[in-house]
Amino acid sequence: MPRTRDTSATCTLMVEVSGASIPVVVTRKRVKNLNLRVKADGSVSLSIPATTSLRAAQAFLDRRAAWIAAHLE
Repeated sequence: MPRTRDTSATCTLMVEVSGASIPVVVTRKRVKNLNLRVKADGSVSLSIPATTSLRAAQAFLDRRAAWIAAHLE
């Protein structure tokens, strides 16, 4: 059976930051890199290439949890 990939344009992943679960809006776009943003209102978004798996996006968010925490302060 072939592996299927979630190709929906937008979804939400969670990342643990300082003991709290923070929702991250993940959007598939025509980009080459993963682009992580923390907005002034405290929302977090991640743009990923269409070919990037959600597993890879979650791993990226887990590695960047300290960066997210620093920018939420």
